[in-house]
Amino acid sequence: MIKEQLLYLVFYDIENSRLRACISKRLIARGYERLQFSVFVGVQPPWENKRLWIVLQGMVAKDGQPSDKVYSIQIHKTAFKNMKTIGSFTWDIEYLAGDMHTLLLQGKE
Repeated sequence: MIKEQLLYLVFYDIENSRLRACISKRLIARGYERLQFSVFVGVQPPWENKRLWIVLQGMVAKDGQPSDKVYSIQIHKTAFKNMKTIGSFTWDIEYLAGDMHTLLLQGKE
Protein backbone atom coordinates (compact mmCIF):
# COMPACT_ATOMS: atom_id res chain seq x y z
CA MET A 1 0.00 0.00 0.00
CA ILE A 2 1.38 3.41 -1.01
CA LYS A 3 1.19 6.01 1.71
CA GLU A 4 -0.18 9.37 0.55
CA GLN A 5 2.36 12.14 0.97
CA LEU A 6 1.39 15.10 3.08
CA LEU A 7 2.05 18.82 2.91
CA TYR A 8 1.74 21.28 5.76
CA LEU A 9 0.05 24.64 5.68
CA VAL A 10 1.15 27.19 8.25
CA PHE A 11 -0.84 30.37 8.59
CA TYR A 12 -1.24 33.04 11.19
CA ASP A 13 -3.45 35.83 12.46
CA ILE A 14 -1.08 38.32 14.07
CA GLU A 15 -1.60 42.05 14.63
CA ASN A 16 2.01 43.22 15.02
CA SER A 17 3.66 43.87 11.64
CA ARG A 18 7.18 43.32 12.96
CA LEU A 19 6.22 40.00 14.52
CA ARG A 20 4.51 38.89 11.28
CA ALA A 21 7.67 39.73 9.33
CA CYS A 22 9.87 37.79 11.79
CA ILE A 23 7.64 34.73 11.64
CA SER A 24 7.51 34.78 7.84
CA LYS A 25 11.32 35.05 7.65
CA ARG A 26 11.67 32.05 9.98
CA LEU A 27 9.28 29.96 7.92
CA ILE A 28 10.99 30.87 4.64
CA ALA A 29 14.41 30.10 6.17
CA ARG A 30 13.09 26.62 7.10
CA GLY A 31 11.96 25.86 3.55
CA TYR A 32 8.33 26.95 3.59
CA GLU A 33 7.00 28.80 0.56
CA ARG A 34 4.65 31.73 0.85
CA LEU A 35 1.28 31.24 -0.85
CA GLN A 36 -0.25 34.48 0.44
CA PHE A 37 0.84 37.13 2.92
CA SER A 38 0.18 34.92 5.94
CA VAL A 39 -0.10 31.44 4.41
CA PHE A 40 2.86 29.11 3.84
CA VAL A 41 3.25 25.56 2.57
CA GLY A 42 6.03 23.08 3.29
CA VAL A 43 6.87 19.39 3.12
CA GLN A 44 7.94 19.07 6.78
CA PRO A 45 5.55 19.31 9.72
CA PRO A 46 6.59 22.44 11.63
CA TRP A 47 6.05 20.73 14.99
CA GLU A 48 8.61 18.05 14.07
CA ASN A 49 11.22 20.78 13.78
CA LYS A 50 11.25 21.39 17.53
CA ARG A 51 13.47 24.44 17.26
CA LEU A 52 11.19 26.14 14.75
CA TRP A 53 7.99 25.40 16.65
CA ILE A 54 9.47 26.46 20.00
CA VAL A 55 10.86 29.66 18.48
CA LEU A 56 7.48 30.49 16.93
CA GLN A 57 5.73 29.85 20.24
CA GLY A 58 8.24 32.04 22.05
CA MET A 59 7.94 34.86 19.53
CA VAL A 60 4.15 34.94 19.82
CA ALA A 61 4.27 34.70 23.63
CA LYS A 62 6.85 37.49 23.93
CA ASP A 63 5.80 39.97 21.26
CA GLY A 64 2.25 38.98 20.39
CA GLN A 65 -1.19 39.88 21.62
CA PRO A 66 -3.45 37.40 23.45
CA SER A 67 -5.55 37.10 20.30
CA ASP A 68 -2.56 36.24 18.02
CA LYS A 69 -2.47 32.72 16.63
CA VAL A 70 -0.29 30.47 14.46
CA TYR A 71 -2.00 27.46 12.87
CA SER A 72 -0.66 24.41 11.10
CA ILE A 73 -2.62 21.72 9.30
CA GLN A 74 -1.63 18.77 7.20
CA ILE A 75 -3.12 18.29 3.77
CA HIS A 76 -2.79 15.42 1.33
CA LYS A 77 -0.59 16.32 -1.60
CA THR A 78 -3.29 15.23 -4.06
CA ALA A 79 -5.81 17.61 -2.47
CA PHE A 80 -3.28 20.44 -2.61
CA LYS A 81 -2.55 19.77 -6.27
CA ASN A 82 -6.28 19.84 -7.00
CA MET A 83 -6.65 23.24 -5.36
CA LYS A 84 -8.99 25.59 -7.19
CA THR A 85 -8.14 29.27 -7.37
CA ILE A 86 -9.84 32.44 -8.45
CA GLY A 87 -7.52 35.13 -9.75
CA SER A 88 -3.92 34.78 -10.79
CA PHE A 89 -1.81 32.09 -9.16
CA THR A 90 1.81 32.37 -10.28
CA TRP A 91 3.30 29.46 -8.34
CA ASP A 92 4.20 26.11 -9.84
CA ILE A 93 2.06 23.55 -7.99
CA GLU A 94 4.55 20.73 -8.63
CA TYR A 95 7.30 22.81 -7.00
CA LEU A 96 5.14 23.75 -4.00
CA ALA A 97 4.12 20.11 -3.53
CA GLY A 98 7.78 19.08 -3.31
CA ASP A 99 7.73 17.13 -6.57
CA MET A 100 10.12 19.48 -8.35
CA HIS A 101 13.26 20.56 -6.59
CA THR A 102 14.31 23.34 -8.92
CA LEU A 103 12.21 26.30 -9.99
CA LEU A 104 13.26 27.98 -13.20
CA LEU A 105 12.31 31.60 -13.59
CA GLN A 106 12.27 33.11 -17.02
CA GLY A 107 12.80 36.85 -17.26
CA LYS A 108 11.48 39.18 -19.91
CA GLU A 109 13.86 40.07 -22.68
